[in-house]
Amino acid sequence: MKSFLEDLRYALRLLYRNLGFTIVAVLTLALAIGATSTIFSAVSAVLLRDLPYPDPGRLAVLWGEDRARDLHRGQICYPDLQDWRAQSSAIESAAAFSGYWQPVLVGASGAEQLDGVRVSTDFFHVLKTSPMLGRDFLPEEEMTGVNVTILSHGLWARRFGSDPNIVGRKVAISGSPYTVIGVLPPQFQALPSRLLEHSAEIYRPLGKEFSDEIRGGRHLRAIARLKPGITLAQAQAQLNTISQRMEAANPATNRGRGVRAVGLHDDMVQEIRPALLVLQACVLMIVLIACANVANLVLARSSGRRREIAIRQAMGAARSRLVRQMLTESLALAVMGGAGGILVAFWCLPVLEELGAKTIPELARLAIDWRVAGFAAALSMITGIVFGMVPAMELSAISPVGALREGGRGSGKAAGARRRGLLVVAESAVALILLIAAGLLVNSFVRLRHVDAGFDGSNVLVSELSLPASRYPAGDARTAFFARLLPELRRLPGVTAAAMTSVLPESGDFDQRTMDVEGRNFAAGAEPSPDQYAVTPEYFRALGIALRRGRLFAEDDDAAHAQVALLNDLAAQRLWPGEDPVGRKVRTGGSSGPWRTVVGVVGDVYQYGLDSRKTLQIYVPYAQFRVPGVTMVVRSAGDPMALVPAIRAQLRTIDPELPLVKVATMDQVMADSVAGRRFSMLLLAALGACAMLLAAIGIYGVTAYSVTQRTAEFGIRMALGAQTGSVIALVMRQNLLLIAAGSAIGLAASLLCTRFLGRLLFGVSAVDPVTFALAAGALAVVAMAASYIPARRATRVDPMTALRND
Repeated sequence: MKSFLEDLRYALRLLYRNLGFTIVAVLTLALAIGATSTIFSAVSAVLLRDLPYPDPGRLAVLWGEDRARDLHRGQICYPDLQDWRAQSSAIESAAAFSGYWQPVLVGASGAEQLDGVRVSTDFFHVLKTSPMLGRDFLPEEEMTGVNVTILSHGLWARRFGSDPNIVGRKVAISGSPYTVIGVLPPQFQALPSRLLEHSAEIYRPLGKEFSDEIRGGRHLRAIARLKPGITLAQAQAQLNTISQRMEAANPATNRGRGVRAVGLHDDMVQEIRPALLVLQACVLMIVLIACANVANLVLARSSGRRREIAIRQAMGAARSRLVRQMLTESLALAVMGGAGGILVAFWCLPVLEELGAKTIPELARLAIDWRVAGFAAALSMITGIVFGMVPAMELSAISPVGALREGGRGSGKAAGARRRGLLVVAESAVALILLIAAGLLVNSFVRLRHVDAGFDGSNVLVSELSLPASRYPAGDARTAFFARLLPELRRLPGVTAAAMTSVLPESGDFDQRTMDVEGRNFAAGAEPSPDQYAVTPEYFRALGIALRRGRLFAEDDDAAHAQVALLNDLAAQRLWPGEDPVGRKVRTGGSSGPWRTVVGVVGDVYQYGLDSRKTLQIYVPYAQFRVPGVTMVVRSAGDPMALVPAIRAQLRTIDPELPLVKVATMDQVMADSVAGRRFSMLLLAALGACAMLLAAIGIYGVTAYSVTQRTAEFGIRMALGAQTGSVIALVMRQNLLLIAAGSAIGLAASLLCTRFLGRLLFGVSAVDPVTFALAAGALAVVAMAASYIPARRATRVDPMTALRND
């Protein structure tokens, strides 16, 4: 310990004497370790953090499979869940849930739309949670859908002032009285939003409308807890056997259908794991570049210490003692760089949260916890050893007699120059890999934003409305409400169109239904399943959706007139290739649904993201299919957000208890739909820029040191009449060879590495030659610029001064 403290004091004195070297090295390491720790904090929050439920490893999501449609993450029906639960000895408990419940809570503080979940009785039992106040749902409440509710702790505190007497109290929810039977504990966290499409703050029993005995009605999701000692593979094998029996017993509804059990944690992260791991690999490449830079600095500095080391060896210092001393210096630098990296991570975390919270909700709770701090500390130690070992081994191996005879110059220069050159090649290769990856994502994102969505979202305001069933039962009440509201909206200054739709494109919502075509028979499981939209007549004008054939809906397309429909281009071509679909008849909703006459064809709209495939789509008049939950679509001649106060005023005039929620522009909806790709692109672009900056700094440092070492040579050349251009070319030629070698290695490595970006790319190959060429060109330009400044300095050397100093 005593010798270590002596080494440490000596190292700190040396670093203090060489303050410029120390600052550059520490800042380089801090930038790299900070970036790496920031991304690792996201990896830790999403991939490594345990789920907030007891024994989370036994939790699994049960997804429905449809082999005919190659669907492996589909919804289920309640009778199937009953069979799985009853026949499986691997499942301890299982529950169904549906996130499609957004009730309106009316109270003294006004009306507020909540994010709610309908659940079966065992839901909280599966998650090993009991209400903090009151009780859980009873089995007899599951099927009846009785008006009882359990509140989240946050909602209880926010809307009810943490009233301890809330249990048994009736509250007005969507116009109906609900009895509060429980309040969840504060530590309980709702299921991830990837399962619910939103957060959850209020719960009610499932109810028959979502859990009837029709096996064809698949609109639920399920979560199960496996029995102790049962693996996911064992549970899956047993469920496969049960599904086969169910297919044989129910061929009309279960043919080709199965169940897929996925661990809850794996289900949460399977979509975002590739992007996070790619980003983590990229920031580790930044660390490699930083290590190369600092190693170059240390190598350059160590050339001036050859005489010192030779004297210490001559005085009897063992090689191991010298290596330990120099590694102590490197580790001291690494510790300071690690401390600076933690500070950089603290500054970067809010930026990462802002960029990624919409795509990855877990990023809203980032923190420098013990995992991140431990990772930064370990990384600091490893980098200290990596960049310190080569100089330490080189200096400790010098010959004392030779070094003293050289006076610190001579034979060591060539070996040091070769090592520094190899490090420049390495960091250039790594920087090019990152630049190419960033270029591919930028190219991909640009192509994505130029995809024609099938509608014009500029100057369009959207907002959700949910009509309470108690005051707006199915039928004329809903039609009458919109017949009052829409004309008033159209009279507002600046409004050019106002409409309603049951499903908004790019919103993440959907309503997919099996469709029958008159005169056509489809094999079981091969029926067309279009996305269905119930819209008011002005919807197509409000979103700028083009009419291809026939006519659009009119105001008299209501319940009193013939049932009609519009199809999109893809559906028309798929069902009647080369024929006119106008006048043909289709229906959705099974045999109970009405036959509708196709009166027109409209353009295709991307429903599930600009990077998704086009889908079959059918539009029906809202007056003929009156759903309670809709999205308002208002086109404005100017800024659509300026209309919000006037729209709220009109809505309060018609129904004071109906809130306007999730107000946004259509441009914002579109931006949110590509938020995941934008997040990956921006981060990787920033890392690419950082890599290029570090590479430029490294090349500049090596060139500047080389110029300093060759001062006498340049002086002689200038004295003999060498031209400025020839000296600059001499200096830059060597760097050009190093960059060319690094680029060749980087291009070859990128051919392998960029294949891991496949899931993040759109419309561009992972080996796109244009991107590869542009990235290599950009690196070459930056490298040459970094070389030019010290090369230019070499031409200003005074020959007499250079020779005198030598």
